[in-house]
Amino acid sequence: MSKRPGPLNKFAPHGLPAKVITFFLANPEETLTRVDVAEKFSATASSVHTQLKSAVDSGALLRVPDEDGEYVYSPGPAMAAARIAGSATRRTPRPPVYVDPTDIAKLKPEKGVPVPLSRVHGGCKWDGIFAKLTEPDTSVPLKFEWYVPLLAEATKRNKKGEDHPQYLVRKTSPTTARLWRTK
Repeated sequence: MSKRPGPLNKFAPHGLPAKVITFFLANPEETLTRVDVAEKFSATASSVHTQLKSAVDSGALLRVPDEDGEYVYSPGPAMAAARIAGSATRRTPRPPVYVDPTDIAKLKPEKGVPVPLSRVHGGCKWDGIFAKLTEPDTSVPLKFEWYVPLLAEATKRNKKGEDHPQYLVRKTSPTTARLWRTK
């Protein structure tokens, strides 16, 4: 399923029109020349206009000459309309990330950078709360918005079996909750 809104999803996902549309969804104030498009998306400069013609014809892209007479691409009226329609009916999806191979080539591996404690080797952000409950029959009050995710995490931990600590999460009032270690 395409992540581009409305009429913009008719283009092949890995084709040049889709890449340019995705770029403009993330960067609506930008403009690109034919050469910019060729360099940014590894396309042949002489075929850019031909490849983007269907996107221009559909209104997804706008192609106008600049003061030097060179054509410049920008988001078209269909993209603006799709963005407005998409934001009115649902949250606008995050466009796919374009990965430029030259950016990858610039990466330099580093040794000795410490790994953050959270989410390391299957850990989760809730490990600190569960670590506070070192003995059975202890509990901690929770922020109410933590109730549902902690209930899910406690259920997952309880499935580890009888040899592991067991937990219980309950609402204690309409605006409070608590986590107990039961075993």
